[in-house]
Amino acid sequence: MSESGEKRRPYQGPVLFSLGFRPFFFLAGLLAATLLPIWVMRVTGLGFENLQSLTSLWHAHELLYGFVASAVAGFILTAVPNWTGRAPMCGWPLGTLVALWIAGRAVMFAPDILGAISSAIVDAAFLPVLAILVGREILAGKNKRNLPVVLMIALFAGGNIAFHLQQLNIAELDDFGLRLGVAAMILLLSLIGGRIVPSFTENWLVSQNMGGRVIGFNSYDKIVLLLSAIVMAGWLFSPYLPFLWMGFAVLAGLHFYRLSRWGGWLCGGEFLVLFLHIAYLWLPLGFVAMAVELHQGWGNNIGIHALTAGAMANMIVAVMTRATLGHSGRALQADAVTTLIYLMVALGALVRVCSFFATDYVTLLHVSAGLWSGGFTVFVVYYGRMHFSPRVPN
Repeated sequence: MSESGEKRRPYQGPVLFSLGFRPFFFLAGLLAATLLPIWVMRVTGLGFENLQSLTSLWHAHELLYGFVASAVAGFILTAVPNWTGRAPMCGWPLGTLVALWIAGRAVMFAPDILGAISSAIVDAAFLPVLAILVGREILAGKNKRNLPVVLMIALFAGGNIAFHLQQLNIAELDDFGLRLGVAAMILLLSLIGGRIVPSFTENWLVSQNMGGRVIGFNSYDKIVLLLSAIVMAGWLFSPYLPFLWMGFAVLAGLHFYRLSRWGGWLCGGEFLVLFLHIAYLWLPLGFVAMAVELHQGWGNNIGIHALTAGAMANMIVAVMTRATLGHSGRALQADAVTTLIYLMVALGALVRVCSFFATDYVTLLHVSAGLWSGGFTVFVVYYGRMHFSPRVPN
């Protein structure tokens, strides 16, 4: 993404609503910083016992359809103007979309306020509206190359709707809604990550006179995306399909090799770039975990957490920090605070995955939540000032 979208039309309103990354990245960080500690306190008996809505399903839903959805909205709404050449959403339209996301979080925290059906409608509205708005811009800008992004958001929206249909006992879907959300975001991460990681890496290597080491998007990447879609579809519709573990094992190898083509080992001089590779590495690691669990009949807990708390969250924080720095006019460099954020989120995810093998599960659950949410707390405090402040003049 470039910063050109911010200059296409005059905007005189609040800085926070001048471009999509500002409110949605801030809110994504804020939700990640607060949600996990609340849930851990609830399930370990340290607080919030009277709030019956704060179940493990609430935890899974809010991290996926709250935190991830907000980060995706911030990225897409900021990227679309650069994809299409059209003016970015800002001002009251952006503020209204933000309010709709906040309303969803409120009704999921306390669904009794409006009642189950009304709460479901309020929460489920955000992603379809986002898909429509993004689709309209991409079609108006004749940018058909990015229509798959709209499809991924639409599938994501469908997953949230399916989740609520199950919770309302309207349909027996066996957590189909959560699986659809995870599958859609894994495919989106594979698509967008496969563009931005090699692109940003090549840009940095060129600046260091080390260009020409990165293999960009080509036919191999298309094959990887197609096979990823097939395997994720198999898991979506039949999560314990015999031999599905082989599909995940193949995906792990394909994505490992894909990552190796991007020259990450050359980026040790700039952690802002290197961490993009570390974040993407979680994807094949998650596929390995899925393969092992399915082969051993353990379920999906380790793999799901590697793909969500690991791959999704680490790529999200990598993109949010980089985009915030670039669009606020600051140098694209990871300072000590940014490095700390990266290390805390990555280590938190690693401890969470390891917790499933530990005898003292609860202790590691607290440690992982503290690290992971602590990293996002630092992000909110440190990067939040950039979201609320005007762009620094170049």
